[in-house]
Amino acid sequence: MLLHLGGSWAVNSRRVIGVFDWTNIAGTREARDILRRAAEEKRLERVDDAPPKAMVLLDDARGARRVILTSISAATLRLRLAGAAVIHGFAK
Repeated sequence: MLLHLGGSWAVNSRRVIGVFDWTNIAGTREARDILRRAAEEKRLERVDDAPPKAMVLLDDARGARRVILTSISAATLRLRLAGAAVIHGFAK
């Protein structure tokens, strides 16, 4: 199932590794390291120009990690993922 990340962005929900609330991680060293490395490897994407509310980690089709910043809240994205899990039969 596709997970809508905002704008015209949608990704395969099975490729999502994690969804993180931006306000909780923005100032951490770990988040800075992840963003720096993703930018260096050209694997950092922004859904739009609005301030980010969530960071999504993906495993792309080639097994590489991608980082996507989106203005949709982490809570909303997690609800969408929960719905995808029910449809795929992962939740009871």
